[in-house]
Amino acid sequence: MDAPRLWWTFSDHLARLWRGAPGLLEGRGDHWFCVLTREQHTDVNQCILVPGATEEDAEQVVSFIIDADVPAVVTVPSGSDESVTARLAASEMKPAPLPEALMWRDRQPISQSTAFTVTRARDQEDLERGIAVCAEGHALDHGIAARVLARDVSKAEDISTWITWDGDEPVSVVWLTHGARFGVWEMMTPPRHRRRGAARAALTTALAESWESSTEGAFLWATPAGRPLYDSLDFRPLDQFTVWVFRGDEAANLAIGQPG
Repeated sequence: MDAPRLWWTFSDHLARLWRGAPGLLEGRGDHWFCVLTREQHTDVNQCILVPGATEEDAEQVVSFIIDADVPAVVTVPSGSDESVTARLAASEMKPAPLPEALMWRDRQPISQSTAFTVTRARDQEDLERGIAVCAEGHALDHGIAARVLARDVSKAEDISTWITWDGDEPVSVVWLTHGARFGVWEMMTPPRHRRRGAARAALTTALAESWESSTEGAFLWATPAGRPLYDSLDFRPLDQFTVWVFRGDEAANLAIGQPG
């Protein structure tokens, strides 16, 4: 699997994940794409400069974001020409301090026995519980999370939500987008439940139970905070990049999973 090809899969799956967003807007060029919910939070408005992007690509991304009038994040691949970052800096975008990664795993994980129970959301009530956990873990306004992640839950759906339970309390959650390649999204655990293995249980169970003979692998975007877990689960980086943030207040511009 190569990074540019996987980024385009990422684009398609992200748009599918957020298709419930009332203002969803997509755009793409030769070496970039944007998926914008047009909500007022950087993390739900994402633009990707794929390897090989030029200053012209950066200019197109900047124009797309400004025309949409939203705060957003933009990824810049490692090794990009300085003219790319110079164009983003000229638009008053700021880089996050540590690199992030597009990661890939091509083997089915084994679901392990834990003290937790992991179940797939089967109805709207389950989905609402998962959204609440995601919003708390992400420090994201619940209304934004509910609009962006809204969908009709059904057995035939191409998205699934998996919740880790500690008794009757939901403590972690992860979304999968399905297909030949699985996308791993919105894996969140509220701070009060972290470092107990709840996220590991959610992800390994979701992938183990969803994997099929035709599955090529699973991909995800790893922040510095999440990277140790993904490394331990044999995900490998295909592309490392710097995240740049555009507008929004201080809280919105603090990319989740970065120090500070």
